Amino acid sequence: MSTPANLRSWIGVIAAVSVTILLVVIIIRNAPLAPPPTATGPPGGERSQPPAQPGVEATLSAAGITITRRLPAPAFALSEMETLDWRLPPGPFEAQLRVTFHPGSVRRAALGARIQGGELTIHRKGKLLAAGKTGAESTVIMSKPAFLPARLVTVTYNFRATGDGPTLLRALWRPQESVVAYPVVTRGGDLLADDAISGRALFERLNCAACHTSPDAELALVLDVSPAPVLEAIGARARPAWVRQWLGGPQQMKPGAAMPALMAADADGRTRIEDLTHFLASLGGPIDEPSEQPDRDLVETGNALYHTVGCVACHGPLKHTGVGGVGQQATVGADANFTPLGPVASKSTPRALAGFLRDPVGIRPAGYMPAQNLTEIEARAIASYLIHLDSKAPPVPSPEFDLDPDRVQRGRALFGTIGCANCHSLGPSQPPIPSRLAAPGLDRIVARAIEPAGEPGGCLARRPPPGAADFSLTAGQRRLLIAFLGSLAVRRSLNAPLDQLAAALSRLNCLACHEFHGTGGPGPLTARYHVTAREIDLGDEGRLPPDLTDVGGRLNPQWLNEVLVNGGTARRYQATRMPQYGQANVDRLTHLFAAAAGVSGEPDNGPPMIVDETEIGRSLVGSRGLNCISCHSIAGRASTNLPGTDLVQMAERLRWGYFRAWLHDPKTLRPNTRMPSFFFDGQSGLREHFAGDADRQVTAMWHYLSLGESLPLPDGLADPAGL
Repeated sequence: MSTPANLRSWIGVIAAVSVTILLVVIIIRNAPLAPPPTATGPPGGERSQPPAQPGVEATLSAAGITITRRLPAPAFALSEMETLDWRLPPGPFEAQLRVTFHPGSVRRAALGARIQGGELTIHRKGKLLAAGKTGAESTVIMSKPAFLPARLVTVTYNFRATGDGPTLLRALWRPQESVVAYPVVTRGGDLLADDAISGRALFERLNCAACHTSPDAELALVLDVSPAPVLEAIGARARPAWVRQWLGGPQQMKPGAAMPALMAADADGRTRIEDLTHFLASLGGPIDEPSEQPDRDLVETGNALYHTVGCVACHGPLKHTGVGGVGQQATVGADANFTPLGPVASKSTPRALAGFLRDPVGIRPAGYMPAQNLTEIEARAIASYLIHLDSKAPPVPSPEFDLDPDRVQRGRALFGTIGCANCHSLGPSQPPIPSRLAAPGLDRIVARAIEPAGEPGGCLARRPPPGAADFSLTAGQRRLLIAFLGSLAVRRSLNAPLDQLAAALSRLNCLACHEFHGTGGPGPLTARYHVTAREIDLGDEGRLPPDLTDVGGRLNPQWLNEVLVNGGTARRYQATRMPQYGQANVDRLTHLFAAAAGVSGEPDNGPPMIVDETEIGRSLVGSRGLNCISCHSIAGRASTNLPGTDLVQMAERLRWGYFRAWLHDPKTLRPNTRMPSFFFDGQSGLREHFAGDADRQVTAMWHYLSLGESLPLPDGLADPAGL
């Protein structure tokens, strides 16, 4: 029987509509939790707002002063003497934070915050959602979840701080099906978006405070954070020909160098440069190993190490055609500017360069060149590779250099008069040379910077006059420095943790490897060099350096300090190594990260241990429980599958609050993680422990892991001592 034409037509229409509906459902179900950074809602109500800017829009008021700025996140923690912005004095303040975020697939959630030392109200569209007041640390959250649309949502947090003790705010939200609250994640914000903050970072990197001192001793101490390289035995590390060329134009040899040109190119300048070269060559030198060549057998090893342990993040990839070929630094493109290596072969010897690579902070105490935890053979390999690669240097530098005692003495006198002694130390083996350079004080150059008209002079001039330090500043750099100097005239505090963190992350170039609230991280030219030390499939999460967003809320302070100061690591499978900058350069970072995350600087060790529950935790971690050992090693015993972080360090590393939230729903905290979700709606599939109560099971695992090195091994992980 044939089907009528009109019936066939209707069947076709119904089939087409059905396919369309099915495709829409598939697209919706597989849509990402959050839109891309440029996404905005459609017109109408909240939808009619302009596109959300990165970070959190903050209006801050204290002592009759009101300012606006952007914060990287809706979170901060301050001591009694600290402030959110150095234009504001410490003490009582009011903060209005307009927080815009996307709830993803979550349609109902309770909004709130962890607060201390103040009063909080939370509004959306003028409606009060939650309110609370506390002196001690506590949580304010909605009693019932609210409806959230599938678009950008703006919530206003009004916080009034008493200023008579610690102050804390950490915005939270708790999806309806969740038993824990998570930090509110915004679209991030550039810590260095403000010209004055960027100018401060540049002022510190150039060590301007070494010459332009301040009568304010506290301000001078805050800004004097970038000591110049120690020149002890410089004659044994740098060839005289290189020193001569460097003194004549540091910026020409290494663009962006923090060393200014101090002497003109005229005949008198060349004479002074020669005198100073003889003096510096006399400090442990001159080098008497003109024929020392790099070890050809180590060149390829050095190539591999340079591009994997972390050198490439700051200095960029090097083009290389193999032994006997030539190399050059990669063209700066999408990544941040790389630090030029300069002509290393004409500067030093393989032996001297290897010694420097083992302990660069000992020579450059500012930490701009950190230690990469290299062994002796690794340092020799990288030194051989770099010197071999420097094709511009002569194969055998000229050894003809005889120290002239008269020039040495004249050079010593110049060291004190032209400004070298302001920045450089000669080390403990040499008597210090007092500086005789009288540069304008910081208060004087601040006054010049805020003058309504006129061109800045001295170092900030477009063409610095004779006698002034010439850094070859760009117009943009001059603008940033002037903005910073102008901000000093209106400062009310020096203790602004967010500003200090911004300057430190910039000064130490942390964002070359790490992302922080959407800023930084490996770029297109360097990301591919971040690899695992062996062939394993952990995705980008396993090979890229960890995101520093909310790192103060994730890691306990003692572990963060262990990483920064003692080379502690939980990701032993990564080839890239965490640099060591020297304790003086990172001593405050632990506190500053906690302040930026809105958490106390004290450890969060969780609930008191219940010994009887440690055995339950052991069972849950083992092969007959949640089988954590399939991806995580324990006490050095390898996992049965992937080489995840060692669980024996877990309670030492992580804050209890983060561990609890992570176990309940890891993908809410890190959407692309390989860590699976074991619990749903607060329930566990393993009913034999606590009737499937997920939160009690998580707590039992924490009790077990808190045993640390003394914990008994879980089921499924054999003890090698028993074999």
